This record gives sequence, C-alpha cells and structure tokens, in this order.
Amino acid sequence: WYLCPNGPGFARETLGDLARGNALPSGTMLTGSFGASLIAPVAASALLAVYATSSMDTLIETARLLPADEGANVAILTPYDRAVTERRFDLPVLTSLIPVVGASQLALDCLTGTGRMPAEGEALLDWMLQNPLKWQRRSLAELG
Repeated sequence: WYLCPNGPGFARETLGDLARGNALPSGTMLTGSFGASLIAPVAASALLAVYATSSMDTLIETARLLPADEGANVAILTPYDRAVTERRFDLPVLTSLIPVVGASQLALDCLTGTGRMPAEGEALLDWMLQNPLKWQRRSLAELG
C-alpha cells in the first residue's frame, strides 16, 4: 500500500508515461476503480490498483510513492494465480496504454473492494449484461 502525494491520478498518469516510453514493468495490469472507469464510469477514482508480476520500483520512484499503513491511494497487488492476469480487457490503445485485467476479474476486484468500489463493480456488471459481445469469448476455440 502506498500514498501518492499528488493523488492516484498522478500515479496513473505516471504508469501511462512509463507505457509510452516502453518502460512499463512486465506483468503490470490495471484493475479496480481506474480499470472500471474506462468501461462504466461511476465516480472519480480514489484508489489506483495494479497487479504486478515484476518490480514496480520505477513507478514507486517516478510517482514518489510513500509506503502507507493508512490513507493509501495506490495498491500494488501480486496476483494470487496466473489466471488473474491471463485475460485482458481489449480496450482501444487511446483509452488505456496500460493493460486492464479481464472484465470478470475486474468485476470481482471492484465488488470485493473498499469505499465506492462495490458500486463501481455493480455498474460494471450492468454494462457486462448489456454488452456481452464486448467482453465474452464467442467460442471455446478462441481460448486457443
């Protein structure tokens, strides 16, 4: 858990800058409020949550993140299983240079989150029900 003195949006922009410079650590994927807001925005995101399978020292240094026991606005998460980051949500590059976890993982992360995240998860579920072809695979053959 970290505190970004300039806010979670600044940390998100820093991730975008790292992605533009091809310096985004491998295995970095956006989840939670910032991921959900790209698909079904509810409110301004208050917590940047990213999965990381490699060191995030570059983000920590560049965004000047401070370790936080309380008041954190950035969470760097280690996936509990490779299934968490296997699928990604296919968004236009202009929307997000940072890969976003699959829609079902994103919904789970929001629904089990804190603050407004469960409401964001509900909004995402509503979007998923209305737009199944935008997030579901059309057949098992697509799984390769």
